[in-house]
Amino acid sequence: MKHRNLFTVTVVAVFTLVLTVGSWVPNVPNPAISKEFISLLTCGTAGTYFPLGGGFARIWSTYVPEVNATAETSGCSVVNLRLLEQGQAHTGIAQNDAAFFATEGLKPFEKAYQNLRGIMMLYDEQMHIVTTKDTGIKTIADMKGKRVRTGTPGGMSIEDLRMVLEFYGMTFDDMKSILMSLSDSVEQLKDGDIDVSVEFTGAPSAGFMDVATHRDLVLVGVDMEHAQKINKKYPFLSPSIIPAGTYKGQDKDTLTMAVTSMLLVNKDISEDVVYQLTKTPFEHLDILQETHAKGKLVKLETALKGMPLELHPGAAKFYREKGMLK
Repeated sequence: MKHRNLFTVTVVAVFTLVLTVGSWVPNVPNPAISKEFISLLTCGTAGTYFPLGGGFARIWSTYVPEVNATAETSGCSVVNLRLLEQGQAHTGIAQNDAAFFATEGLKPFEKAYQNLRGIMMLYDEQMHIVTTKDTGIKTIADMKGKRVRTGTPGGMSIEDLRMVLEFYGMTFDDMKSILMSLSDSVEQLKDGDIDVSVEFTGAPSAGFMDVATHRDLVLVGVDMEHAQKINKKYPFLSPSIIPAGTYKGQDKDTLTMAVTSMLLVNKDISEDVVYQLTKTPFEHLDILQETHAKGKLVKLETALKGMPLELHPGAAKFYREKGMLK
């Protein structure tokens, strides 16, 4: 009996060692552990990236046999791009303006990034300038002297807001600028601890919908004259409408500015895997649509519109098959 137990333990130990080696050594076939882990960086739980990213992860994990994917919360676009550039993540969602700035080495990026590649464009992200009725804030100029959450530390929304304020003759010095996560700003708006929260995000934003259920939410817009001037200087900032009724108590359309979100990847992910990461979501758009309202805006015909990055070869292969690239 002792010899049999020793033999059993030995076999288990050897089998475990084979699994371990197969999972760590490149190009070692291992039918027992064949899935590649894919991390998808999103943003905070109160925004749109996290739930939509969960939809992508679900599609990949369910319909790509080689992949086990998970959506992870993060510090949003700028942080996502830095982690992707450093090879600390596989895929991520970011704004097209941030991706452009990163490849050009413009502020807030310390150098030109070389390792980012595009997969697909997703949807417009409108600038939300959110306050509550009791603050009396109705225009951008009214934010002077107020407590304004201007973005997430390291986030691109800060730079976008700075560009918008420039055309209104304002800077962050004209207000009490506060950096915090979107989810924290939602709670502080509800409690009256801040006056305004600014975020570029898809509408409706779960966090701001939460605010609207507790307080009389007010969306502050831009005027068309300023919107056109902003777009002329910064083409990645385009005029956009948040339709009436998007949020409780919003009884009219709100003109604002928008950037475009995108899905991107580290260039070192294999061509075969990225081909599947690109192809499979378009075969299961119903899952994205069920996950979040913005999933309805993810379409093959707009997948390359405004793409600021070189495509990953795996993504390019898919679009060539669809006749979208030569």
